[in-house]
This record gives sequence, C-alpha cells and structure tokens, in this order.
Amino acid sequence: MKVSKEYLQQRRLLLKELDNIFAPQREVLQDLASYILPIHYPWTAPSHKSKKDSIDLRLDSTATDAARTLANGLVNGITAQSRPWFRTRPSNIANPTKDLKEWLEESDKRIYAILAGSNFYHTQATHYLQLVTFGTAATLMYEDFDSVVRFYPVPVGQFRVSSDFTQRLTVFSRKLSMTVTKIVEMFGLDNVSPQIKAAWKSTTGGKVETRTVWHIIEKNVDDDLNVPLSFEWREVYFEDVQNTKTEVLRVSGFHEKPFVAPRWEVTGTEDYGTSPAHDALPDIKQLQQEVLRKGQAVDGMIRPALAVSDVLAGDPKAFLPGGITYIPPGVDFHAAPVHVPQIPLQELAIDIQNLQNKIRQTFYNHLFRNVSNLDTVRSAAEIYERKNEDLLLLGGILERYQQEALDPIIKRVYGIAFRKGLLPELPDGVDFTDLEIEYVSVLADAQRATETTAIERLWTVVGQLAASDPEVLDVADNVSLLRTYADLLRVPQTGLRSKDEVAQRQQARQQQLQAQQDAVVGENLTKAAQNLSNTDVGGGQNALAAIVNGG
Repeated sequence: MKVSKEYLQQRRLLLKELDNIFAPQREVLQDLASYILPIHYPWTAPSHKSKKDSIDLRLDSTATDAARTLANGLVNGITAQSRPWFRTRPSNIANPTKDLKEWLEESDKRIYAILAGSNFYHTQATHYLQLVTFGTAATLMYEDFDSVVRFYPVPVGQFRVSSDFTQRLTVFSRKLSMTVTKIVEMFGLDNVSPQIKAAWKSTTGGKVETRTVWHIIEKNVDDDLNVPLSFEWREVYFEDVQNTKTEVLRVSGFHEKPFVAPRWEVTGTEDYGTSPAHDALPDIKQLQQEVLRKGQAVDGMIRPALAVSDVLAGDPKAFLPGGITYIPPGVDFHAAPVHVPQIPLQELAIDIQNLQNKIRQTFYNHLFRNVSNLDTVRSAAEIYERKNEDLLLLGGILERYQQEALDPIIKRVYGIAFRKGLLPELPDGVDFTDLEIEYVSVLADAQRATETTAIERLWTVVGQLAASDPEVLDVADNVSLLRTYADLLRVPQTGLRSKDEVAQRQQARQQQLQAQQDAVVGENLTKAAQNLSNTDVGGGQNALAAIVNGG
C-alpha cells in the first residue's frame, strides 16, 4: 500500500518525538534492569545490545525477590485464575429483567473460559513484574483463530507511548529489528519495499539480514490510510527506509483499543509511570555496595596482605592450606600480615538486614505476608482487619490499573467474542453501552469492604444513643444504608427486594396496622355503648338512650 511522502514524514517526526519523550527515562530504567531484572531487558540500554552484553549488578537478590513477591501477590489478588475477579452489570437499567441477569451470568462465564483458553493468565506474571519494576507495562491484544484472543507482552525499552490532553494513552509505537525472512513471512512479498525484495531474492545471505520496522497504534482518523471510520483504532507497519516510494507494510483497524500500557503511579503530565522499584533504587544500590564491602572485608580478614621473606618468591603454593615449604638452613625467614582489617561485621550485617527489610517494605511485601509475619497467634477477625487496613495502601494503584488495563482488556475480549458469535444473543432493548464492569477480586473486595466500617460505626452509635434519646432513630435512613451496605459487600441483587416491592410491603404493613387500630377503636366503642345501655338513669331509660335523645 503506497502512501504520500508527507504522511511518512509526519510519522517519522512522531516517532522522533516519542523517542525524545522516552529519553529521560532510559538511564533510570537501565539501572532498574541492571539491579533487579538483568539480561531480560537489553532494550533499556543506550543502544540495542544482546542479552550477553546486559549488566548484572546484583550481589544480593533481595530486590528481585521483593519485586517477584509483589508481582505474584497482584496476580493472585487481582486476576487470579482460580476465582472470579470481575463481573458485568447494567449501568443505566434500574430494574434489570431476569433475562438480562441470566445473559450477564452466562456471558461472564464464557469470557472467563476464553481468557483461560488463551495465554492471558500465563502472561500476567510477566506483565505485573514489569509494572512493579519499571512503572509501565505494555501488552498487545489480537484476535486469534485458535484461542479467540492472544496477548503479547512488550518489553520495556522497546515501546513508546504518548497521551492526549486527558492523560489517556492514545499512541503506542515500537521499533522492531527483523530479518528479511520474518518480514516477508509476516507481511507478504508483494507488500515489502524493493530493497526487501532484492534481499529476499539474493543468494548471498540477504534473507538473514536485519531491517528496522516501525509499528504504530493510534486513534483512527480520515487520512491517506483510508481505514473505515467504523474502526476506532488502527495500526500501521512500515519500513524505516528513506525514499519517496516507501510502502506501508500493513494497515489494520480495531473496534476496541488493541493495547494496554498501565502505569503504577503518574506524576503530573508524565507519560511513563514510576514504581516501587524507583523508590527503592537508592536502598538497592546501597545494599549492593555494603554486600560488596562486607565480602571484601571478610576476604581481607581471611586472606590479609603478607610481608614475607624473599625465599618464598616464586612459590605460589606456600600459603595454601596443607602447603609445605622447606627453608634452607641459616636463612632468615618471616611471614606476617601487613594489615588485618578490623571490621564490625555484626553491625554491618544488621545494617544489611535493615536495608533488605526496607526494600521489601517498599515493595509492599508485608501486604502478602501478613499471617507469616505476625509475632503472635491472632484471631481470624484480627488478621482480616489488619489485611484490609494495609490494602488501602494500594487503593489508588488498583483503581488506576483497573482503568488503564483491566477495563480495556475485558472490553476487547467481550467485543471479539460478540462479533464471533460466541456470546448469547442480547435481550431486546439492551446494548453493549448499557453494561459496565465491576471488579470482585480479593484486593478489590478487601478495599471495598473497608468502606462498610463507616456504616457499621454509625449504626453502633445510633444504637447507643437511642437508649437515652429515641429521636436519633429518625436521622438514619436505614433502608438506604442497608442497600449501600449490601452493595459494598456484593450481596447478589437477586437476594434483595426491589424498591417497588419494599414500598408495597410497607404500604401493606401500614394498612394492616391501621386496620388493627380501627378494630381496637371499634371494639372499645362497642363496649362503651354496651355499658351505657346497661346503666339506668331513671325515667325508664338508660344512659345511651339519654345521650341519643339529648337528655
């Protein structure tokens, strides 16, 4: 597909701008990779290097272990395969029908099955590990013939992102180094440039030559690419060839956003996030330095520098364990340490341990080891309360991750499944826009449950005050509070009566009470009349007759 020179020039300017945005991140990302995840991320280096050229600055693996603990905790706490972690519900339908409830339940089951049949759960550990280490993690989502959808994590350093004025990421790009063979296999010989065709046909090894291919995902607009505007997103592959006849390798359109790039924490208008590893990096560097110095000190104490007689010159085995050196008679011999360092090893070991604990704390490891870290045996209720309190620390992080990662993923999978006819037919009058996502993972539930504490405390105070002042009972709307409380605890809506049903029951109860009161009044009037009729007031008439006759 041929496009104008102006279009390609604009795209090259865009890619250069994205590189400039990423440039300030490179140095710290390289440090994070070298100290926490070496070998895996050569793309963070100033120039693309092979894995064998990556630097491993670890003498202590505490930071790596802490990052993996946090990543695994997020996997199990947010998107665990063993239990539900989301559900869909109607967003603007007050009283959903039974058909709609059944559709939602069945559709959610099928989406869970699609995710389980794809590589989604297999890639989550890598995705979370990249997020907690580098602050930004990216994953591509494509339709797949065999598994409906397939996920492709993209390493940090390989991709670039950019946001719009709302701080939502709307541009994703990456620079790929591909062999001529892979380019032809992926895009077809008819779609590549003359240079690639010539290399492919070459008999001197051209097929294994590497070329640069750019990949851009962006919002779809009406321009040279002519992608139907029914697609909200599009992607473009083109070769990095400087000529006027460069051909776009492939153009595709998407109904949903085909990538996610969640960020752990964002400062100001930054496009890239920061992570617990950014905060822990000074401690990580200090830890490695102290471990290095401790090793050098121990080595100096065990193998100090020696001042020895020259008679031992040329005898490297003289001071090895079990070594024997024969000294000629009359030769003056001596061997003594030049200096034996006196290192406070115990204090140094304590400082190293404190640094290790601080790094684990920065990576929130205590949130996922509450029970094992308790000094004494505690009740299940206390453990639950402590865990819920700690999980509030991840509240903002979890909300951001839901918005920037989970929402697009679920919407993408739902859209693909719906277009492939893998979901039940929607009930009449219902559209996808009427549905929203609710998260029911362990972390989401734990944080949501903490909101019930305020309601419980209010009810406790009202109950205590009501004993001395019953009027306080009029303040709290217990019906509304109970509905809110049930929603926070995720009580199934099928177990709650609708507002209309509650109103009908209240009205019936009031009518029954009124009828009972009327019956009591009627009974009292009957007894009074009977008493009056039995009272003789003289003149041949009783009290009732006297009242009736005005006497």
